[in-house]
Amino acid sequence: MFQGYVDFHGQQRMIIKDLFWDLKNDFTYEFWVSPIQEHKLTRETFDGVSGIEGQRYIIGAGHPGTDTEAGTGVSVGTNGVSVFEHSNNHLPAMLACKVAIKNWTHIAIVYRDKTPYLYVNGNYIKKGRRSSKQNVYASGQFGGFSPYGYFEGKANHIRIWSYPRTHLQVRSHMDKQLTGDEQGLVINLNYQQPTSVQMAIEEYKEIQQQRFLDQTILNQYCLEAFNETNYIKHSDALFKGIQADVILPIYNNYELTTKCLETVFNNCEDVDYNLWIINDASPDKRIYSFLEDLKSKPAPKNLKKLTIIHNDVNVGYVQNINKGLRLSKNHPIILNSDTEIPPKCFQRLIQPILVNDHISSVTPFSNSATICSFPNFLEDNELPYHMTVNEVDAYFSKYNINKGVVIPTGVGFCMALNRNVINKIGVFDDKAFGKGYGEENDWCMRARTLGYKNILIPNLFVYHKHGGSFGQINNMKQELMENNLKILLKRYPNYNEIIQDFTAFDPIKNIRNFIKSVMVNQQSPLKKGTLFINHAMGGGAIHFQSNYINKVKNEQRIFTLKPNNHELILTDHNHQIPITHKLSISKLNDTNFRQLLNALHIELIFINHLLGYPTDKMFSWIKHAGIDYYFFVHDFHCLCPSFNLINHNKQYCNAETDPNVCQSCLEKLFPREQINIKSRRLAFESFLKSAKKVIAPSENTKNILLKYYRDIKVEVHEHTIDVQITRTYKENFLKNKHLNIAFVGAIGPEKGSNIIYELKDFIAKEHLPINIKVIGFTDRHGKPYKSNDGKFEVTGSYKVEHLSQLLADHQIALVVNSSICPETYSYTTSEVMLAGYPIITFNLGAPADRIKKHQCGWIVDKATSLDLLILLKRLNEHREEINEKAEKLRNLS
Repeated sequence: MFQGYVDFHGQQRMIIKDLFWDLKNDFTYEFWVSPIQEHKLTRETFDGVSGIEGQRYIIGAGHPGTDTEAGTGVSVGTNGVSVFEHSNNHLPAMLACKVAIKNWTHIAIVYRDKTPYLYVNGNYIKKGRRSSKQNVYASGQFGGFSPYGYFEGKANHIRIWSYPRTHLQVRSHMDKQLTGDEQGLVINLNYQQPTSVQMAIEEYKEIQQQRFLDQTILNQYCLEAFNETNYIKHSDALFKGIQADVILPIYNNYELTTKCLETVFNNCEDVDYNLWIINDASPDKRIYSFLEDLKSKPAPKNLKKLTIIHNDVNVGYVQNINKGLRLSKNHPIILNSDTEIPPKCFQRLIQPILVNDHISSVTPFSNSATICSFPNFLEDNELPYHMTVNEVDAYFSKYNINKGVVIPTGVGFCMALNRNVINKIGVFDDKAFGKGYGEENDWCMRARTLGYKNILIPNLFVYHKHGGSFGQINNMKQELMENNLKILLKRYPNYNEIIQDFTAFDPIKNIRNFIKSVMVNQQSPLKKGTLFINHAMGGGAIHFQSNYINKVKNEQRIFTLKPNNHELILTDHNHQIPITHKLSISKLNDTNFRQLLNALHIELIFINHLLGYPTDKMFSWIKHAGIDYYFFVHDFHCLCPSFNLINHNKQYCNAETDPNVCQSCLEKLFPREQINIKSRRLAFESFLKSAKKVIAPSENTKNILLKYYRDIKVEVHEHTIDVQITRTYKENFLKNKHLNIAFVGAIGPEKGSNIIYELKDFIAKEHLPINIKVIGFTDRHGKPYKSNDGKFEVTGSYKVEHLSQLLADHQIALVVNSSICPETYSYTTSEVMLAGYPIITFNLGAPADRIKKHQCGWIVDKATSLDLLILLKRLNEHREEINEKAEKLRNLS
């Protein structure tokens, strides 16, 4: 069936990528295979390691390095197909299917929501098991999976897609040759002749060096922009003896035309060019005079020939362009008269064609260029932040890669064409497209069908006053567009589908977003850029950061960073809709982290938490960034991986500092992790010493920190409560037959949930007139709940602004903070105090210090439910004591 293929002999493999971190849970493998050996079919299971023997892996399952995620692989033999997933001590078959595969057979594995679906020769065969892992990833190892098995036989058209293909897509495209620029196509390995694995590896490397910006680079664009290997390197010798032919059609629009030519004359000392100006019988007589005067003016040194043509009659835009294309002999650049170009424009436009003859057209970014528009896709935009075209282009030329992104069609306002392609397929079709609109799309589709690529060059921006060069037909624009689209669809029935796929996928979105984020400093150059680093778990650290950002957002440019599995999510909050950038941890290093922060003009790093980050790498990246950083101590993660200082006995460790005791405890708490507490604390100590500021929210937190790191300077800044809290406590609440006590917040074991349930049982056993109200939820009751006797109630989650009213609605007499570990601050404690309710807490952390300071509650020395019960029984008998404590809070603010 195939004359070409890659031949796997059973001990060879191609490793393009261990895992594609961007391809998770929803993706597609497909390939043609002709195996010569059986593989071992095993039963489908959710666990085990059945894939370690007897397999013929055409795609080896990569390892993500964690228990919670898995790589995926495919084993194929003459007797069937198996799909495996791989993580620590985990290699089970998620799909196994017995089917005869004797000749060339098309196999597709479509992953949809972590579930593999098998298609054979375009026919749906079987659904596999849904993975229980948090994420499953596509793998890039072909031909084998060492040491568990290698494929034997031939393979071709190996493809990986970044989305789950539909049954129709699998069936209709399985035997079609692809161009390689289809949307979502990540890997496309085709062989035209018998090829050894070693030859295939070398061929892939060569393709990679010459190829365009693919999706793996575009997905990580804000990091890849700083990777020098992504850039095409060339010397000035590339342009030696090269002349570009600039074709500039004109019809009226005197002001736009003169401005355009001004930029052409002033900004093109980069490459030799000939300028063909073709005046299409403009009624505005100023055009003729201006062009004639141009002949006698001094020409730029790089302008080798100026040709001005005045048509006797108006022939229309397309014929005007074609006149220039037929007269010129070099690579032409079509430039509309309603454009303004920046310095070195022509060099950047023709450079891709000079280094890759498979490129048919080159289009730059513009404010008004449909699929190449910036800042908003598919829109006519004004220049951002009132900048000039040169100022905007400076960002594109400085920060964007000089390698093209494949697009379905060029955009004719400013477009370089490959003269060799013109010689092969001809000029624009002026008979079919008359006055314009669609002629460049038709030409680009003709080139595309022959395997040529139309590209966007990211490192160039050209201003376009949309429609200015079509002044004579503006009233007919809509009709022209509709009629010419019908012609395109008749010639290329899938044209709309190609364009719609491109616009839906929007592969250049990350380029636009990166430049927007870099450019935002232009809007507010006096605002300091601050990067806030935090975990992604919610709670007090997130609450503090949100409040802090709200205070400073008008004076600072705000960026945030949070972890997400194998990537970090960088969010630029300086736009109406925040922009997110995904940073693969495997791609980050000291250099590009520093370059990225410098590009964003970040002047301060505010670290709220490092949980979920690769800590040692973060230390290195932040230190090498050369930017001041603050470290805010929201819990004790900088002292111990058990960030609340709860030991293996599920008790507070009393801030144990003995490294031997701590090491023994951690080995029990985290048996699968290799943690050296001495090294960890030394690393944190060094990092904290280098911080511009170390800040704690309470004296208690500072004192605990100094037990471990004596030489660290720690400032204390208590949190503020930014929500208006109303005093709702009433003495009448004490007159109820049953004393209503409340526990407030999200309460898990470390916050004392076990204390609550033990106390509930004690109260029931002794038939005490005490009701427990959880204003919030617990680890046992995540939703609202009320016991049959009404003595125990969980209200569910709440908004802070509603807390004081909720306490009043339940006629609460006092509140209990049941945390069994030292809280560094406790927002709920402050909120309850402001609402006027006295508090019981254990003798731990900042809440205890605050209650002692204001004498507004009671301190229980032992963190047990029994000791708490003893106090509550006494207070129930002497309720006036509760009111005395509440009076202490009357003037609190």
